[in-house]
Amino acid sequence: MVSTSRSAPLPYPMITRALVLLVWASLVPVSPAQCHPGHEAEVDHLTREFADHPGRTDLLRLRGEIHHRNGAHGKALTDLLAALALDPGSPETRLCLAALRLDLGDPAAAMAELDSVDERHRTSAAYFDLLSRITETQGHTGKALGHLDRALALRSSRPRDWLRRTELCLAMENPDEALQGLRRGCKELATPWILIERAASLEADRDRPEAALLWLEQAPQAVRESHIYWSHRGDLLRVAGRNLEALAAWTTALEHIDDLPANRRATTDALSAATDLREKLHAR
Repeated sequence: MVSTSRSAPLPYPMITRALVLLVWASLVPVSPAQCHPGHEAEVDHLTREFADHPGRTDLLRLRGEIHHRNGAHGKALTDLLAALALDPGSPETRLCLAALRLDLGDPAAAMAELDSVDERHRTSAAYFDLLSRITETQGHTGKALGHLDRALALRSSRPRDWLRRTELCLAMENPDEALQGLRRGCKELATPWILIERAASLEADRDRPEAALLWLEQAPQAVRESHIYWSHRGDLLRVAGRNLEALAAWTTALEHIDDLPANRRATTDALSAATDLREKLHAR
């Protein structure tokens, strides 16, 4: 349970005039330069909807979230504060404000937002995910991992969740737990390449190239047809001392580079590795 005794008073406008100014400020159309083109239509739609339904605080919250995602933090704060002033008990708005304040570099204010969430609503995945991020910034890595695990148990995970979990485990000097988490992530998400590659790199960092190669064997077929896969495989085979197989892998990597001029760096890396290995083999 998050303590509320340390929370500072939240700076919300309580005067009616300030509330009216906030709400009307939220109705100002968004400049196209301040919003990603893909979200401009959605923002305009929410603006019109709120003008027609000024009691719909969810519309303000949604627009604030869009502004947040697009980096318009000032507009996001205006929308979210206006939404909260209209509905002070909204846990969804509190969570959005906590996420915004954390991204603005103020974990103390973010924690104050979470402390203000009603006890009954401190059970969501979003709540525990934010609590994990905040406690991580405070240096409480073990607690951050525990909160993240609770979030993962409550929702469908994303690759970035498991990557973050990996880094938390490594910060605690527990690579075995990091790999265990990556296995769980691969099982839940049908072996996404980004998790496989991270696990293989982790095994390679531990001087376990054969274990890393086993991870690569789980790569989806589409990835196996890319030069990235074969180049990575060649590197691991070379470290494992399987030189001829490494040479074959790098050769295959070259064959999978569709447009050599556009992939000049990848081509150079593969040729350099293959040439270096050929010279060493011939010198024996």
